[in-house]
Amino acid sequence: MCRICLRLIRRQTGEKVIIDDSVLKQAINRIRNDFAIRLGKVDYEILQNTYLNFRPDDPKQPEFLDLLHGLYVLEYRNDEPWYDVHPVVVETLKRQGLINGS
Repeated sequence: MCRICLRLIRRQTGEKVIIDDSVLKQAINRIRNDFAIRLGKVDYEILQNTYLNFRPDDPKQPEFLDLLHGLYVLEYRNDEPWYDVHPVVVETLKRQGLINGS
């Protein structure tokens, strides 16, 4: 989002720059596209399973670890560790028809 705002500031010298819904949507779309462009079939399967079950089939699987380190998957630690999919990636899964949209 910062890049979009910087571009607006450069174009509108002397004017106030307002971060509105269109700027926010643009930023989210860019982030979503950055995430989605790197995903393959196995990645989508792991993300779908993690989203539905809050855990992967194999947390030591290299592909899962790549998704975890790339922040596609987020790890939480309460009484026991559990996982979820990054909210921006959830939207991609919905668009792919891999999970139900709500």
